[in-house]
Amino acid sequence: MGLLDRFEKGLENVVNGAFAKAFRSQVEPVELAGALRREADNKAAVVSRGRTLTANHYVIELSQTDHDRLSGLESELRSDLRQVVGDHAVEQAYSFVGPVSVEFALADDLDTGMYRVVSSTQRPDGSPAAQPANRGGYDPISRANPIVGESPNSGSRPVTPCRSPEPARSTPAAAPRQNSAARPAPAPAPARSIEASVTIDGRTQMLRQGTNTFGRSSSSSDFVIDDPGVSRRHFEIVVEGDRAVANDLGSTNGTLLHGRKLTSATLSDGDVLLAGEAEVHYNERDAQ
Repeated sequence: MGLLDRFEKGLENVVNGAFAKAFRSQVEPVELAGALRREADNKAAVVSRGRTLTANHYVIELSQTDHDRLSGLESELRSDLRQVVGDHAVEQAYSFVGPVSVEFALADDLDTGMYRVVSSTQRPDGSPAAQPANRGGYDPISRANPIVGESPNSGSRPVTPCRSPEPARSTPAAAPRQNSAARPAPAPAPARSIEASVTIDGRTQMLRQGTNTFGRSSSSSDFVIDDPGVSRRHFEIVVEGDRAVANDLGSTNGTLLHGRKLTSATLSDGDVLLAGEAEVHYNERDAQ
């Protein structure tokens, strides 16, 4: 967990702790919706190539006062909050092992205005499933469907020399005709590959072949960008052979290229990506 992540978590604890005790403010449904989204992000874990699992069973613990106040809306509120989790999962490409459920529970140790979210992973029959170790973030679509060019020989056919009629023994000029048919086929040109790098705040770092993730969280990004406008996992650059593709990872503020928000775009040498206020300069050259 990075410095900003720890700060945000500490601020959340203060707001949901001493602040609530002092002002006795009531818990509002919009707070619970935000808490469920954060819990889903915290429990997200990459379990296989192109699949990220998160919790599907959520219990919201409330004080007696808040629990009584929301009890009349519980059925409708549970349905709405399940939808919040489902919509967030679609946005972040999360998956579940079972249906999403949201329940309310009474907690004696909580005062008015305080709440606690406890989550777990459950199978469709309600039995608990093992939750993988938290690796943070989510696995983007590009990892499940990498961009792979065709093999240099995928469209070629083996060269078969034409067989000429056997010449008469009395014709010595037939030998050169056989030699011309045996001429070897030209070798295919070698595939081009690139060496890619980025420069952030004057520091240049090499990109590896495959996926390179950029974001604010040191626990879930390969390249950390210390900027409050950058999401935990903001964008990625996928290097495959002779090309590099930038993909936005559902960031809050978006990723800009040439002044426009991108979803996915092929990069060229000298392109500048903007995440928050941070500039990421992309450079490439032919591999040696």
